[in-house]
Amino acid sequence: NIIYLGDYIDRGPNSIQILDDIQKGYENAKTHYLMGNHEEFLYHALTADAYRRYSRKDALLNWIYYGGIDVCEELKLFNNNFQESRIKDYYTYLEQKIKKTEKKFQKKLREKIGEDRLNFIKKLDVFWRQDRLLLVHAGVHPSIDLKNFLNIKIDYMPENFEWHPLWIREKFLTWDGSFEENIFVIHGHTIQKTPILKNNKLGIDTGSFNKGCITAAVIENDTIYLIQANRKGP
Repeated sequence: NIIYLGDYIDRGPNSIQILDDIQKGYENAKTHYLMGNHEEFLYHALTADAYRRYSRKDALLNWIYYGGIDVCEELKLFNNNFQESRIKDYYTYLEQKIKKTEKKFQKKLREKIGEDRLNFIKKLDVFWRQDRLLLVHAGVHPSIDLKNFLNIKIDYMPENFEWHPLWIREKFLTWDGSFEENIFVIHGHTIQKTPILKNNKLGIDTGSFNKGCITAAVIENDTIYLIQANRKGP
């Protein structure tokens, strides 16, 4: 089994290519794709409408603000004049621009992304589990029933990110006790300089987009091996 922990898009120049490449899979291996909070952001940006609690404008702006700007540039949704002011005031610019043309912008974005990629994002799993081993993008909540916590609906953003397996940080990261059913969690989401191994969890997000280092965990029986690659190679 090969399991991806999510966040395939945003904050980099080749998000669309990555979405296409990972779907090719590998010979002699079953591939499982988990959803990250950035895929959830994009899903909302592509599907939100005026009748949901999470409005179309908010969905588009939140996705763009938290990294979707790079995808917009990759898809050539903005002109060069916009790119020149990108760092200084792009969010203000977009808020003014999208507020007037949000429906048209969403339609154009959806056309550029394509229905096949949207369906792929929609079908991403929240978690993968085998016996005690649980893989999830961000983590689990130590005080919330495990089954209920993992049974999320991606059509709506959570009112509290600590109640969401694609967003949780503090309650999960600071918990050193046992989780329900004595699970061991492998996760991403929170960037660390090096992988963080504790008695109940392993975090392997080492910041490929900004630090240039990506980490994979190989599990064989009760042994975990770590493989890392940076811009110079493995």
